[in-house]
Amino acid sequence: MIKLVVNGVIAGFVVVAVSEVARRYPRVADVILAVPLVVFAVYALMYLRTPDLAPISRMAMQMLVLVPLSLVFFVPLAFAERFDLTFWPAYALGLGLVTASVSTYLWFTA
Repeated sequence: MIKLVVNGVIAGFVVVAVSEVARRYPRVADVILAVPLVVFAVYALMYLRTPDLAPISRMAMQMLVLVPLSLVFFVPLAFAERFDLTFWPAYALGLGLVTASVSTYLWFTA
């Protein structure tokens, strides 16, 4: 239980830190967010716990599909001004699009 709390605190710290970097240096934050640092850490920890490459390979194959599917989240935000959307409607639309694309993928591959 303590490990779960520590992981949650660390994750919260990372979110706050990146949002602060984004406020001051947006381009640096773009790079931090674009590079899947969490994936690197998770794969390394998985391998350290159980040195078996098979589950990591399966996850990597899924990531090759899920990452492009999740990019639809950014479309409404990128074109919000063109379509006269404020932040929250564009954000909600992005969440809806990513939910629909990932759900559709999971439905057809179940």
